[in-house]
Amino acid sequence: MSIPKTMKAAVIHEPKKFEVETIPVPSIGPQDVLIEVKACGICGSDILGFYGQHPRFTFPRVPGHEFSGVIADIGSEVKNVKVGDRVASEMQISCGKCWACRYGKMNHCTTKKSIGHDIDGAMAQYVSVPYENLHILPPQMSFVHAAVAETLAVGYNAVQLKAKVGPGDIVVIIGAGSVGMDVLLAAKVSGAYVIISDVVPWRLEIAKKVGAQRTVLADKEDLKAVVKEVTKGRGADKVFETVGGNANTTVRLAIEVTRPTGTVVVMGTNAANSVDIPVTTFKESEIILMGSRGIPADCLEKALFILEQGHVNLDLIITHKLPLGDVKRGFEMFETQKDSTLKMVIDQFD
Repeated sequence: MSIPKTMKAAVIHEPKKFEVETIPVPSIGPQDVLIEVKACGICGSDILGFYGQHPRFTFPRVPGHEFSGVIADIGSEVKNVKVGDRVASEMQISCGKCWACRYGKMNHCTTKKSIGHDIDGAMAQYVSVPYENLHILPPQMSFVHAAVAETLAVGYNAVQLKAKVGPGDIVVIIGAGSVGMDVLLAAKVSGAYVIISDVVPWRLEIAKKVGAQRTVLADKEDLKAVVKEVTKGRGADKVFETVGGNANTTVRLAIEVTRPTGTVVVMGTNAANSVDIPVTTFKESEIILMGSRGIPADCLEKALFILEQGHVNLDLIITHKLPLGDVKRGFEMFETQKDSTLKMVIDQFD
């Protein structure tokens, strides 16, 4: 496979300064592979990085961590994969030696680096990653679906590994954005009854198609009253806060709609890093409050398997496919067209 010396890439030079330009193709080390990118999702963390609001985003940076492609070159010590293989990649580059890695918590590696956050990512024609991060794609899986599998894996981590959602659980999801939809998909695979809320009616229509049994338009309806009705006054078993932003309202609401001894999982990124928690309610109800971020070991593999088996339909949440040259417009659409934008994927890199 002929590899050029330069490539097109989206580069964030500093907050709100974003250009598609020509840069050198990344080099690879002995345990790295060079991937020709075929699809790359735009994530909420990319948007936060663009605005300078992500704690782990450094500049200048090529963003993009939800991606798939074809191996174009391999290092001298690479095993188990070869040039031409169709692959997806984990975003976290972990050491494999610290306490977190030894316990399978690679997303908490003490020396981790994140593709697209503090090393260059996949909003480019090529990206370099360690071969141990790779997963071979099923033959019939599209590159677009494989790229979005990373966000489904985030939902799987929160739903299965953190909250341990099971059949018959009543689940509430606060926020029907991309992360909320991934939680919804994972919860439906688990056999849960799902209530989801948002302020955008169009997103709730998508949520119904994905499989939510009850939707709540948050600025018109009372989520607490709906949960009380559905659960016969008990409260939800598992509640996921996926909004972030100024999370005082949403985290407090999550606690208030959770049953005694239930679980609240916080997934939204709160830029202020501060929330007022109703501690007496939290204490008296013995509610479990936990966070969930990224994907530890095996989650991406599980997500790819779920997709391969046809358990979820990602086409329902993929609203836009863009060429690399339009990525800046895609970022802006997240702010200007919230009523029609959910998941965007870059699928053209020429």
